[in-house]
Amino acid sequence: MQVSDLMMDGAQLMLLGMGSVFIFLTILVMTMKAMSWLAITVGSKEEVLPKRAPVRNSGVDANIIPVIAAAVAVWRKRHH
Repeated sequence: MQVSDLMMDGAQLMLLGMGSVFIFLTILVMTMKAMSWLAITVGSKEEVLPKRAPVRNSGVDANIIPVIAAAVAVWRKRHH
């Protein structure tokens, strides 16, 4: 076999390999898009909200809470 024959065989093998990878990746992308569309279409239309933790009575006066929040804001402003 001559070098030119080997180069042609190598080029053909390279194109075959690159073509098969391209086709596989194209099919993979199309499949993922179809699955995404299907999940959005078939999925529940209802928005599920997370449950909130029950509010506990901490014994703190309701008038003190804004004062505490303001103090925390001032502290964060000075230390950040």
